[in-house]
Amino acid sequence: MSLPCLTDQFGRFLRESPIKVFVGSDRAVYYVHPGVLSACKSSTTDTRMNGSWKDAGDSAIDWTDFDSQTIECVLHYLYTGDYHVVNLAEEALISTIEDEEIHLEQSEEKQLDPNETSQSPQTDLPDGDSLMRPLTPIRACLDAGLPAEGIQTAAGAVAKKDFKDHEHNVGPSVLVHAKVYSFAHRHFFLELGKLALQRLTQILILVPCKQTCLFPYLADAIRHIYGTTPGPELQEDPARKLLSQYVAINYTDLTGEELDKLAVEGAEFMVDLLSKLARQINDLTTKTREFQMILKDKEEELQRARQEIQECESANMKKSDWDL
Repeated sequence: MSLPCLTDQFGRFLRESPIKVFVGSDRAVYYVHPGVLSACKSSTTDTRMNGSWKDAGDSAIDWTDFDSQTIECVLHYLYTGDYHVVNLAEEALISTIEDEEIHLEQSEEKQLDPNETSQSPQTDLPDGDSLMRPLTPIRACLDAGLPAEGIQTAAGAVAKKDFKDHEHNVGPSVLVHAKVYSFAHRHFFLELGKLALQRLTQILILVPCKQTCLFPYLADAIRHIYGTTPGPELQEDPARKLLSQYVAINYTDLTGEELDKLAVEGAEFMVDLLSKLARQINDLTTKTREFQMILKDKEEELQRARQEIQECESANMKKSDWDL
């Protein structure tokens, strides 16, 4: 969806009667113009407005499986071609304790019984060739890449703002971007999904991984992505790749109770993580061998230098004896 093309049509859009949209478990009501919903071609909303379901276009849309904050980001994008995570810093300042209590309750509900882990779906392990490849840096992890920063982009500006407010804003932003990506993936909003991944990538690059503000939101983002996207038997999901890659690269800084819970809960995430850790170990092993070879060469050079010095000293001593 091109923003200039979309804004050129706002006059027509605003003459249309809005459609009711139900959002979240409380079925909050939003009103959205049909032209805006159909602007993202090949999306589910475009099909709803113009495809075989066109006759049902006047009926309410059910987005109750996504919370209001996520949908407000989506609607902001539909109307403007961009979105930002609204007022997270202020909300976090007011309700930090409440959020932590909610997270603890959610973690307890999501944690699997140990006896149930054996029933997790089987996931094929990576082949030997894939384990030999070093991990791609997070900055280059996405095929879409990052937005060009020659001209300041909205994605870059928002990510940097999130970083400045990271004590209260970064963690929640990671989770919101994951939810926006999940919505875009499910409803085929391709450009929105790309933007959400770019935002998520920029935050992971900017924020120090040791910051405690990143958890538990990063863990919840991983749970959400792995719970709403297809496994590798269908396709390699870029959000799964990004998050598992990030955890593998920063594993020693992220180890702790939250990661232990993920290990118990998420079989597919752990398969992805372990395959990437194996590549990390293989890469470190290769580098260690290279350093050992370099060290061996240096030791041989040092030994030759010592031998040459000894020979020179011996020759000088013999010359001194002859002079005497």
